[in-house]
Amino acid sequence: MGSGLTVPSSRKARERLSGTHRGCMGPGSTLRFGRDDRGRLVAGLLVALFASPALAATPVELRDHPVSYGRSVTLGDLFDGASGSAASMVVAHAPAAGLEAVLDASRVQVAAGSVGLVWANPQGVRRILVLSQAADDASPRPTRVAARARKAEQVLVWSRALNTGDVVQAADLEWSDQAIPGGEPIGDPDRAIGRAARRPLRPGAAVSAGDLVAAKLVRRDETVSVAFREDGVVLTLQAKALGDAGVGEVVQVMNPGSRKILQAVVTGPDEAEVGPAAEPARSSLRTAALR
Repeated sequence: MGSGLTVPSSRKARERLSGTHRGCMGPGSTLRFGRDDRGRLVAGLLVALFASPALAATPVELRDHPVSYGRSVTLGDLFDGASGSAASMVVAHAPAAGLEAVLDASRVQVAAGSVGLVWANPQGVRRILVLSQAADDASPRPTRVAARARKAEQVLVWSRALNTGDVVQAADLEWSDQAIPGGEPIGDPDRAIGRAARRPLRPGAAVSAGDLVAAKLVRRDETVSVAFREDGVVLTLQAKALGDAGVGEVVQVMNPGSRKILQAVVTGPDEAEVGPAAEPARSSLRTAALR
């Protein structure tokens, strides 16, 4: 079993994963969480799992327009309320002055939780854009209007060289005023993140649709973390993939304990979903991958 939130009343969920379901859960045995509580729950779990006992949980808020000064992006650049050593924690390399780094919000949330900072992400932010400025630039943080105007003029480019087959991460992208021309440009980072490079790509080149293909995130015979989610209960197991599949695609996996074969939907690298949440995940992920 992998790590997951397991409660005594989750026998039905465990049995669905193992293929040995024989009955239903009794009345009142389901643990439920309201939609508004889930962001706070995730943030609380991150602190409980990753912070040391000596760290006190400190609520923080994401800045409207994060700005980084110098060579690194820190938690202090991202959050109001971060201070001390927590604020100095580096989460990414900063691009050249005038460019914007693209950060994955879930990874930033984990990094913040590891040093006792709680960001509930109530807006459900997926990507964080951080403007890089020179260390001696005393300009104020950009206003909302200025930020919109700047983004409209910039082009999404590759921040580093990628080899054929490399899966695009948020850190591989940045905004630039100057880009090496390419094919049909992509203006939304979500359309590139999670896909694979069709050919070698060079830094500074504009990100285009022709650069990318669907990535095979699960490979045959490799171990896959399979999750079952229902009514706030999350259970996971380690299964064996019986084929290759990309995000949003269905792959057969085998439970090594029961030898039961399950149909799972790929949600990320070596990750898949079964149960009631699988079909909605498949629809949303496939739609995003085909945009």
